[in-house]
Amino acid sequence: MVSLIKNLDIDQTPSFYKNIDLIFEDIVKILNGSCGILVLRDSIDSFIELTSYGYETDFYYPFLARGKGNFEAISSSSEPVIFSSQEFDLHLSSSSLAFAIRIIYGEETLGFIFIEFSKDISVLQKVFLQMLAERIGIIHAIKSDLLIPRSPQIITNRDKSISFEVFDYILNESIGFANSLKANRFINIQGGPGSGKKSLVKYIYKKLDLHGKLIYLNSLPEQIVKLEKSLQDWIALSGNGILVIENVSKLTMGQQRVFFEFIKEPVLEPRIIFLDDLTRHKEDYQPFWNLLSQHTIQLPNLLSLDREKIKILIDILFKNLRQINHRPDMTLSEDAYEFLSDFPYKENLRDLRNLLEQAVVSLKENIVKKDFYLKLNNSKIKSLDFQNEEDLDLRKSVQALERQKILLANKIFSGNQIRMAKALGVSRGSLQYKMKQLEL
Repeated sequence: MVSLIKNLDIDQTPSFYKNIDLIFEDIVKILNGSCGILVLRDSIDSFIELTSYGYETDFYYPFLARGKGNFEAISSSSEPVIFSSQEFDLHLSSSSLAFAIRIIYGEETLGFIFIEFSKDISVLQKVFLQMLAERIGIIHAIKSDLLIPRSPQIITNRDKSISFEVFDYILNESIGFANSLKANRFINIQGGPGSGKKSLVKYIYKKLDLHGKLIYLNSLPEQIVKLEKSLQDWIALSGNGILVIENVSKLTMGQQRVFFEFIKEPVLEPRIIFLDDLTRHKEDYQPFWNLLSQHTIQLPNLLSLDREKIKILIDILFKNLRQINHRPDMTLSEDAYEFLSDFPYKENLRDLRNLLEQAVVSLKENIVKKDFYLKLNNSKIKSLDFQNEEDLDLRKSVQALERQKILLANKIFSGNQIRMAKALGVSRGSLQYKMKQLEL
């Protein structure tokens, strides 16, 4: 595998295209694949099947046609996309799944590799395919005159799960954002539980195109001398980044004084964002709160918005979740809209997002109806996504990861617990116990 990757040298671009049929055949055989195709971009908006292996006659995958949603899912996904034989018509009856990985250069989609397998593929096979796709992307970029220097980027694992469109809309409803975002080095974000304060921090970080560190601080020294020294250390560590001070309402009088002296100085870096959960302040140093009040962003409670505004938020979040989970054809029925618009949200955006996400990852059909939500245990709406990277609760993080993997296996194998357990590397009994524990 490694020698094949090395042989795909960018200096041998003409040789690659001349011998593509033999090269691709070797790739499929090395991976123990049954058959496969290599699709590459021919022009700005045209893709062609450059080569294939393992098909006795010309074979066409109808579900990969444009407009069906699957081609678009492959072309936009930063992760490999898996097609189960139970959901899609594959070429060989012996194939249990097909593995598709996007070929990119920079941010541009140049094509994809699509290979059928008779059994689950290993981590090594996945890594090899990712390396292969990256190398082919560079070679095809040379041929297409796309090989240009890339500007540095800062991307986190959670960026894909943040719908920045939500904040573009919400901030039109918020006070002080337009005047505070660029003009000031500190901002106070107010909002109740689940209103999106931490996600808004990442939105601001991205919006300002910052390249320093994003540092979350939820435990501060109470001794003033230690806090002042720590603050200087955090400033040096952050650089042109953001210091995020959580639980600002719990700051002592002395801590408030330290931050007041710091933020009133006209220094550009780093920025500081205070997160205020709207609870009663432990102590009040009035000059500090007076200054913060001039640069405060108020995130609205969903229950304070009218139905039309909630419907817009539902549409934005639902679109984002369909893209992440490769469900472009999914729709919400009118009665589902009615249910979601009238739901008594306790945790604002978090509750709304989790309700939508449960439907997107759980339903096999493409329409979400009110009946789905009536069957849920509404007393506890669960998040199905990964924990935030700044959350240090190991138990919650492990549970979130387990939940995500089990739901992915459920989707791939259409609920077949024997195949799910095999793919996840556990016994069927262990899987059933874990699903009960996680309320899946």
